[in-house]
Amino acid sequence: MAKKPKRQTTQVSIYLHKNELEYLDDMCEKEFIARNAYMRKLLVKDMELNKILKDKGINITEFKETMIRKALDI
Repeated sequence: MAKKPKRQTTQVSIYLHKNELEYLDDMCEKEFIARNAYMRKLLVKDMELNKILKDKGINITEFKETMIRKALDI
């Protein structure tokens, strides 16, 4: 009997508050994409941005805090 190939992915579950779920559904509707696909898209985008910052030797946490402060004019 042939061995069943191992999965290359892992299923992940998260719990969301009502307002978070509403936001997720709104974004999915705007982009015409399923919840799981939207969450994966966000994760991949975040990974790409973090890799760029890391490759340039930029502290990710400090960079995000600085950008938020600039955006809010604090």
